[in-house]
Amino acid sequence: MKKLIIIFIVILVILSFYKLGKVFSSGSYPYSEIFEVNMSDSSLIKKVEIFKQKNPTFNAPSVTELTDNNSVTGNRYICYFYYKEENQIILTWIKAIDEKQTQFAIVSINDGLELGKWKELNKDYDYFETIKEREKFEKRILQPMQISFKRKSFF
Repeated sequence: MKKLIIIFIVILVILSFYKLGKVFSSGSYPYSEIFEVNMSDSSLIKKVEIFKQKNPTFNAPSVTELTDNNSVTGNRYICYFYYKEENQIILTWIKAIDEKQTQFAIVSINDGLELGKWKELNKDYDYFETIKEREKFEKRILQPMQISFKRKSFF
């Protein structure tokens, strides 16, 4: 019995350090769900633009005044998707790893068209909610764009 308690405590400590490390991780979006894509960032951005032209319901409504563009620092391309059924705006970013690999990440979700209700994945959403949102993004966005990806999960 004592051995089980020690093993449980060790596992708990390891998980705590792992979660604590994520809190102090560098970068603007430490809680993002990241997908690694085997194509250049410009090719991925073009795919997103074409997808949104063919599927305009995924564009953020004009009332929000949200537009896809380069971030202030210029190292990421910020793009928004809209899930009409749930009335949610999805904040994502695209960032080059190198010339042939790019990261595509889900950062946060805003409920409704009134901005300021952003919830970060892996922070404001629990584990199972995050999985649900990630799978929804894969099914609605990545698969229709025919993007092969490798998930670089937070967990």
